Amino acid sequence: STPSGIDYSKNPELQGLSKIEVMDAVIAYAGEKNMRVILDQHRSAPGAGTSDNGLWYDGSHSEDQWVADWQL
Repeated sequence: STPSGIDYSKNPELQGLSKIEVMDAVIAYAGEKNMRVILDQHRSAPGAGTSDNGLWYDGSHSEDQWVADWQL
């Protein structure tokens, strides 16, 4: 899907990229600046706060799927 909320006049290099490609570009740029990025996932489904079960997986998102999603 296409990302939203990007000002392409200030970030033209992100135009036409997928959400994962935008994330890759941001992380690559941070690396060029000797910065590190920590990805943090609080819940499997949209909403505020952590998942109700306190875990990174639930009945609709298995632990194996969660791990696979982080492997590119």
